[in-house]
Amino acid sequence: MRGSLWWIVPSLLLLAGCAHDVIIGDPPPPPPPPPPVADGAGNWRIPATVLDRATDGSMSICTPVGHLCARLRHGARWTLEAEVDGGARQTLAVLPPVADRGDTFYLLDPVIFREAGGAWLIGVERERFLNEPGVSRSNRILSLFRWQAGADEARLVAVVPEAGSRYLRRCPVRHGEPPRPACTQDFDFVALFDLDLSNRAGPPRFVLESHADIFPGPHAPSPGPGVTPAMMRERDPVCSYRRVFSFDAAAERYVADTPLPPCADYLDF
Repeated sequence: MRGSLWWIVPSLLLLAGCAHDVIIGDPPPPPPPPPPVADGAGNWRIPATVLDRATDGSMSICTPVGHLCARLRHGARWTLEAEVDGGARQTLAVLPPVADRGDTFYLLDPVIFREAGGAWLIGVERERFLNEPGVSRSNRILSLFRWQAGADEARLVAVVPEAGSRYLRRCPVRHGEPPRPACTQDFDFVALFDLDLSNRAGPPRFVLESHADIFPGPHAPSPGPGVTPAMMRERDPVCSYRRVFSFDAAAERYVADTPLPPCADYLDF
């Protein structure tokens, strides 16, 4: 081992002598999105590429071969637009106005779904943040729009929670001191909404899986010797769930196999 490293010291000295000539290039481009995958019925999950993002929040994404491009535009109102095969851009939906309290942002979900019959499913994420004395809140809600190329507009077919948090501060925080565990409580919720690849017939089916926990939990041990933060964090069994969403043709929207719990501690403002 020692003999095989004889060149390191001279090499380091050489590099040190030339340090002023080192030029740091641009960071490498992000890796390409993973390839599309399909369920057994021929419905596709297609990761898209983000083409641009403006300072006002407007952004564009395209499927890998550019077959569909979606754009979120921030003007007098937020609008969802799309074009197919380089055709004319079309406005598909006008999004709800932002809330008066806190900060609201819209984002395009970088995964687009395509039905076997040709319709597209485009997701728009709405993020909200609010800081008030004693409490900070945030949530992210996914709205899924279904659009058949040539139709005048897209239809809202699903609204599901993707993330939420609430941070409570019950005691004054002294400058330079971390908050005491007894004075704070965190509520954290995260969920994934994705194509059910086990589906074998009909329209796409989706699975929503969530995990929620509280720190410190209501049954957590009191802080003390031998008590780690992980021991004080408790999983919430009600808001940690799995739901399957199937398309209800009569209602023209996706419906969960079991109603979602409200999980207000994590999601409400």
